[in-house]
Amino acid sequence: MLMKQYSFRVKAVAGLLIVLESLVLIGALGYFVYVKSQSYGLGAGVSRINKENVVFRPGERLKFFYEWEAHQTIVYERSWLPQVFETKTNSDGLISPVDYEPSKPPDVYRILAIGDSFVEGPFVEPGEAYPRQLEALLNASDACKAVRTYEVLNLGVGGYDIEYAGARLLSKGIKYNPDVIIWFLKNDDFIERSDINFIREQKYIEFVNNTLGGDIEKFAPYKKWLNQIGDTKNVSQIIHGVVVGEQVEEEAHKLYFKEQNDMINEVASVIKLPIILATFSDTDAIFKARMRLWANYHENMHFFDKIPALKSGDETFDPHDGHPNSSGYRVIANSLFDELVNNGFVCRD
Repeated sequence: MLMKQYSFRVKAVAGLLIVLESLVLIGALGYFVYVKSQSYGLGAGVSRINKENVVFRPGERLKFFYEWEAHQTIVYERSWLPQVFETKTNSDGLISPVDYEPSKPPDVYRILAIGDSFVEGPFVEPGEAYPRQLEALLNASDACKAVRTYEVLNLGVGGYDIEYAGARLLSKGIKYNPDVIIWFLKNDDFIERSDINFIREQKYIEFVNNTLGGDIEKFAPYKKWLNQIGDTKNVSQIIHGVVVGEQVEEEAHKLYFKEQNDMINEVASVIKLPIILATFSDTDAIFKARMRLWANYHENMHFFDKIPALKSGDETFDPHDGHPNSSGYRVIANSLFDELVNNGFVCRD
């Protein structure tokens, strides 16, 4: 494991963060209270993937790993949407209208955007997801004289956790020879573990269908986590909301730290390119500490937590579901654009 050349004090603080994982109960409890008080606070946790658009690639380590199928039309349709939104995958299963060659010309600067649905960009027009907005900002700028074109490849997949995003980066993303990687993380990426989700969700769905006759209203956890679930009648989405709520209540993030840490270490050891761990300014303190720890120990990782918080009820956060609207994605894109420019991530050395 690589470690940056920091002062003794910084190294000591970084080392103590692991110990503090088991002691910082206030932050965890505070987040639990926040989730209970906010109708749609977890964002991507409310929306399950469209299984007809994905291919499952189970492995020894991740038993339910999945990715978008190639040449798929993904339809986002909800009762609260003003219209039906669609996006398409290219020949490699990336959210994109075009294909990308793994090799790139010397005057093309390539950025990989990885993460869950906040990267994928559901419920908005394809060009409004943050990767496309960031790409437009970069190409409209004069950020680097040596770059003719900036490309921001969208590797986001709804429902991903840290392990799944890392696996997708290693198996599919790195072949595109990126210059920079932006790994967008938020609270639920630390709380949820997708392999656990799938097992528990299947168990609950079978119980509702076989024991309760398909009546979700009789399922006791449904009423308990009603605020968590949001405005949906879809049984699989409701069950997913229940499972996420239970993981919050169980403080499951403590159990998942080893698997998350192992994936981060693997990514950092294989990929020597700059990796920006980006998050919202109001991400829970315990998870920010985890990201700082990774950035401190890995030479190629950088921590950025200055993306303004998106709140339900204003002009940036969809109040029905918890995902950003087009304005919210613009806030994310603008913040990341400033970070890239201000820290020299727009030109090759």
